[in-house]
Amino acid sequence: MQSINLERLQESIEIWMQSFPKEAILLHGVEDSRLQFVFAEDGSLNLMRKTKEGESYFHNQKSPLNEALEWAYSLKLTNETVVYIYGIGLGYYYEALHDWLKEDPERAIVFMEDDLSVLKMAFSTSEVQKILKDDQVRVIYFQNLADADEAFDPLYWDFVMTQMSVSALQYYANERRDQFVELKQKIVYDASIRNGLVEEYLKHGISFFRNYYQNLLLVSESWKGDELFGKFHGIPAIICGAGPSLDKNVEELRNLLDRALVFGGGSAMNALSSRGILPHFGIGIDPNPTQQFRLSTNKAYEVPLFYRNRMHHEAFKLVHGPRLYIYGAGGYDIADWFDERFGLQGEWIDEGHNVVNFGIELAIRMGCNPIILTGVDLAYTGMLAYAKGVVDETAIEEEVLKTDDFDTTAMLKKDIYGEPIYTLWKWIAESNWIGDFAKEHRSTEIVNCTEGGLGMPGVRNMTLKDAKERYMKRRFDLKSWVRGEILSAAMPGLTQERVFEEVEFFKESLIRSRDHLDVLIEDSKDLKKKVENEERIPQILQSGLAALSELELSEEPGYEYLLDLFNNIYSRILNKELHRIKTDSEDPCKMVVLKSTLNIKRLQFLKEVAEVNIQIIDFAVQERKKSLVGA
Repeated sequence: MQSINLERLQESIEIWMQSFPKEAILLHGVEDSRLQFVFAEDGSLNLMRKTKEGESYFHNQKSPLNEALEWAYSLKLTNETVVYIYGIGLGYYYEALHDWLKEDPERAIVFMEDDLSVLKMAFSTSEVQKILKDDQVRVIYFQNLADADEAFDPLYWDFVMTQMSVSALQYYANERRDQFVELKQKIVYDASIRNGLVEEYLKHGISFFRNYYQNLLLVSESWKGDELFGKFHGIPAIICGAGPSLDKNVEELRNLLDRALVFGGGSAMNALSSRGILPHFGIGIDPNPTQQFRLSTNKAYEVPLFYRNRMHHEAFKLVHGPRLYIYGAGGYDIADWFDERFGLQGEWIDEGHNVVNFGIELAIRMGCNPIILTGVDLAYTGMLAYAKGVVDETAIEEEVLKTDDFDTTAMLKKDIYGEPIYTLWKWIAESNWIGDFAKEHRSTEIVNCTEGGLGMPGVRNMTLKDAKERYMKRRFDLKSWVRGEILSAAMPGLTQERVFEEVEFFKESLIRSRDHLDVLIEDSKDLKKKVENEERIPQILQSGLAALSELELSEEPGYEYLLDLFNNIYSRILNKELHRIKTDSEDPCKMVVLKSTLNIKRLQFLKEVAEVNIQIIDFAVQERKKSLVGA
């Protein structure tokens, strides 16, 4: 039996400490007497864990390398750039993928391990030490999935918009199947969310700004939604989702409209209004065209709607009831500038993952207590996707659960009754958000009265009937109360003319920003050309005019509240290329040329963002003025 090489272990720990300092220090004190090195039949090293059932080997005991080679072949890698592997073992999977990895410097392998004792054993081997020294490989430690975001989040940025494969050490795939399935779901889901956001930014944010400016130009006709904050202390709130379990509570809900504030967001408005139930409030933050279809087919046009300007602009125009503006716009800073100019700014509000999460945030700020959830299945309860009234066909086919798209492939979990139920990773994330929110707001009781579905960690389950007997004994004239509070929430002297003026001011700032970017682009081109022609680096890398333009650009509202966000995103995307330039290029002149090329690329992208916004503003203003003439 081979013992741990302490000298090599210390060298490995020092390398790994650069990425995981706290965990690296802990490795010295980690002990697991069940783990030991053994030799496979072909004489190579293997790792074995003693269990009650016997001996478990981390690699095939006949030949660890052959197992790894067969695994690598089974991946059928084509366009993938990064391979995530759950379990590091003794590094044989790295050896099996080594040739593939070195064919392209853009490729990467990420080993993910949740057992420090395994890492300690692995770090003492020469093969794993080679892994730690390879710039194309990461070794990530996570204690559990709930706390894995800190370790995984940088990876999503480093490998954004790339193809991936998520696999596992064969031993882990067999012995820890459930953990692996959840880990794979999480990585694919989180990466797709990040990719979706970055893709939106790389497309200059057109889908957001198209909604934002058109809705912004209507803000003077809205009411201040945050004026309702703190006005309903101790009043129960019922947040309705559109899950299939809503059907069993429709009649109970009908009798609670004078006992609790009822919120319906998105599809839930259709499910409720199709049964003749009009909630006290609707919620609109969905930027997608489906929001327009859903609003056009429900009967709740007059229901007061909490909204943000990212809501689909055509859907927004269908709202006939009071529009209750909520400051901010998830993921974009531009709303902060306009909110401040109009006197509408307030404390940051997290949208969460969907309208239910946002509804919980709003209800707690309004002073509601308890907050009761119904129709929030977060699962395919009874093999149904929605409650009745949302879509014509709510049942799902079993084939839907077995799609090739892992992001939308359902997984089996246990529902609130301990029975198996199909859910998606995005719903698990939403469930965890509610559980975390409840933990952070213990003074407000959050109760799940869905009576089915996935449930939320730490949130009490109860029938809606029991919740009524416990929390909703008093009656209120809530319809009149809501109407009165809205009438007291007028915009603070905000006129249509003022909105036009501020939008024009911001557009002019974008035009000046674009002009400054032109100066910086030309200056970078001149530097690049000069170094290429003269093969030397000038003492002054930036002209006085460019330096002044850079300073003035940074002070423009159009840059600070819009372009700077895109600059940060694009710079992070270019970081890998910049790192490669610094690593691969030993010629100082060549390095300056390559860095100038990247800088020009970044500046041109920012110029495009400015131009897109200028055009969208012009169109939105033109459309708004047309509507005023026709009014």
